[in-house]
Amino acid sequence: MKLEDLVKDWGAFEDLVAELHKTGDVTVERNVVLSGQSGAPRQIDVVIRHKSALFEHLILVECKYWKRRVRREQVDAFVTAVRDLRAARGIIVSTKGFQQGAITQARLDGIDLFSIRELSKTEWGLPGRIFDMFLHVVQVGTPRVTFPGAQFLPRFEGAGPPEIALHFEGGEPGSANPLRGSDGHPTGESLETVVLEGAHRIVRHASEAVGVFNNEQDGNYYLRCPGTLACDPPLIIVTRTGLILAETIAMDIPVKIHQSRITFDRSDHLTFALAIEDKVTGLVRTAARRPGSLKTEVSPVVPAAVDERDPSFQNGSVAKVFLRGFHDVSEIDALTPVDLAAVSLPWLYRDPSDD
Repeated sequence: MKLEDLVKDWGAFEDLVAELHKTGDVTVERNVVLSGQSGAPRQIDVVIRHKSALFEHLILVECKYWKRRVRREQVDAFVTAVRDLRAARGIIVSTKGFQQGAITQARLDGIDLFSIRELSKTEWGLPGRIFDMFLHVVQVGTPRVTFPGAQFLPRFEGAGPPEIALHFEGGEPGSANPLRGSDGHPTGESLETVVLEGAHRIVRHASEAVGVFNNEQDGNYYLRCPGTLACDPPLIIVTRTGLILAETIAMDIPVKIHQSRITFDRSDHLTFALAIEDKVTGLVRTAARRPGSLKTEVSPVVPAAVDERDPSFQNGSVAKVFLRGFHDVSEIDALTPVDLAAVSLPWLYRDPSDD
């Protein structure tokens, strides 16, 4: 969608300017010779005719595919042609802009000066022409659980050490280990529910520091996330041989993160999209054409409202989605754990919208 890719030479620039003006309510011709009041033939790059009731308005366009800005004398010469042909309007279009003297003269003589350029990031809509982000789908595995400093209250003299087997069915918490309140009555919750919700809280917090893996490569990545869950009030866990009073739950949580990159180009479904800047009034419009359409859609650029409390999306951001339940930890049984700091490499993100 770069201008240099759309336009290779003067003729292509005139073709582009002609296409930009085909909005459906005018007729457009390129490279037309007209004779005015003086009788002298004048070559006009683009001629636009707009019919309204019994009247036809003639608009002349001069295209400047130059390596320098348009000067005042070019505006003066064009004004003569506009008056000789009794045109309703004259327009000069440039790829390199206009000197201040040309702008001043055009304002005095009623000539429109347009610069054609590529759309800026804000004109496309932030974060720019290309939207680029990373998606992390996060799922915890069944954690290893211990209860540091827990107290055991045996049901009977000589009761052996408590055994706790967490029960999760289909990734959802079971109720094999019911909890009681301080009054000794069942709370209706289970240890499995507390572990599941606590594991998700720990992983959510820890994942805030997790960036993009393996130099942007898509795939599954496995981590182990240690964490401690404070219980206030303390948990009273019912076991076969007695009660456990636990103020802390320590967890070693296996985590699976599927990383994928999501990129789309807003220009993919457009033949062209450009900015047309009126150098006399300062108004900027966008001009775009969809494939298969014969019309160019022109609309003014409206500055986007900026809310400092809700900053605009930035390319390279990582969005995280947390799945309910547990993943199958057998996926990591054959993997050799390594220290994340030992294998992490410096990563410098390159925003494709900057190309």
